[in-house]
Amino acid sequence: MSLTQHINVYRVVTALGFIVAVILIMVIPAQMSGASPWAYYYGVKNFSRGKLVVDNRLLFQEMSEASNKGGVLIQYVKIGPDKWALEKAPGYVFYLVPFYLIGIPRCGNLLLAAGMVAVVYILLRRWPYWRAFRCSSLAYPE
Repeated sequence: MSLTQHINVYRVVTALGFIVAVILIMVIPAQMSGASPWAYYYGVKNFSRGKLVVDNRLLFQEMSEASNKGGVLIQYVKIGPDKWALEKAPGYVFYLVPFYLIGIPRCGNLLLAAGMVAVVYILLRRWPYWRAFRCSSLAYPE
């Protein structure tokens, strides 16, 4: 197999996409502006400690810490007396917990980028078939 047969356009596009994703994730510093990054940060921190629901004391302490660092933490919802829950969907937070426990929470995004690259590669490889399918569905409407 020659090198030109082994390297095709789909692999080049996929590799470039992955490289760009890695650069964007690792080079750009974490932007902690707005409420969402702080909610995810403290959500991961609390979930890693087994606290899916926090009390008033912990919530106000985290709000104070975020405020002292120039942020705002407002995305907790009161669910009972002295009980607050994260307003965000917990899927992404649960996904990041193992990375937080290891000490590399930003690498969770690299794994997501790698998954995105795999999906894009699979879709690009099947592109001619999708194009043929679209053309055939337009030619033979029912």
